[in-house]
Amino acid sequence: MPDSKLDRTWDDIFDRYRVGGREAITEAEHDWIRVSNFRYQVGNGGLSQYIYNPWDAATEFDDTIAALQRLGAPFAAVVIRDIAQLFESGAPFDTDERYNEFLSWPENSDKWHILDAADEKIASKLDALDELLDEFILGNSFCDLEDLD
Repeated sequence: MPDSKLDRTWDDIFDRYRVGGREAITEAEHDWIRVSNFRYQVGNGGLSQYIYNPWDAATEFDDTIAALQRLGAPFAAVVIRDIAQLFESGAPFDTDERYNEFLSWPENSDKWHILDAADEKIASKLDALDELLDEFILGNSFCDLEDLD
């Protein structure tokens, strides 16, 4: 089965990002990458995976929250705000520091309950987030979709 236009558009955006860095894509494209990454990480391993993985994830909580708001997904932005507040001084930029703090939470800490509740909240909204991502990319002229036929 051939790739969809959405898949090919994603490939185009991500290839330009991988080769040329942040400067090779627009702010809207970067929003799409941030939100797509959030969706992938949470769908694959929950919020703990999102917190731990270094690529453009928890290192950019504020930017991802803003991107989710622009996408029309305030329900997901609230979840990120909730988990960001679990860290004493905000989520550390350094992956190892962030993960070490995450692992230092006592087993009976309310933080784990908050994280579990946030996981449940976002898991029930992943389909809605997928639809918003599709609408967002189709509604923005990231690349000439006719060239992707």
